[in-house]
Amino acid sequence: MLFRSEANGKFTHNVKLDKWDKKIRQVRQQHNLAVLYTMGVGVPLDFRSAYKWFKIAADEGLPEAQLNVGIALQSGMGIQKDLVGAYKYYTLAAVSGKVPVASPARDKLAQFLTQFQIRAGQRMAQGFKQRLDVKQRYVSERKQAEGELYEALGRKPPGSN
Repeated sequence: MLFRSEANGKFTHNVKLDKWDKKIRQVRQQHNLAVLYTMGVGVPLDFRSAYKWFKIAADEGLPEAQLNVGIALQSGMGIQKDLVGAYKYYTLAAVSGKVPVASPARDKLAQFLTQFQIRAGQRMAQGFKQRLDVKQRYVSERKQAEGELYEALGRKPPGSN
């Protein structure tokens, strides 16, 4: 049985290794690293770094990270306050349907915005969503084409056993 401090030490050691890996592509790991920065667990307490990692994960489409970017932009944690940007990210998180608190947060923020600012945030979210959909479609089609190519060559794709 591992004691909590021992397990936490092993976990934070692995996170420190991930921190230095410049080619991190796992969106969930990026989000989790940001959470650790907000708590100062295994890494220094650093809201600017937390925002950076939340933003990377949010721009890859992770709804939880989009919510956290919205919170950071609304409160100015690690970044300059931007209420329209916060509205955009709350909208993106709400549209996913995976973060139930995003809609109420967006609606509460809207009370302090003009109609022009709300429309600007909505347009920003719509444009972001369209670009993300195109990117995801491209990645999916590329994987499919690679699979067909390997099949035509009579080979297995790397990483499949």
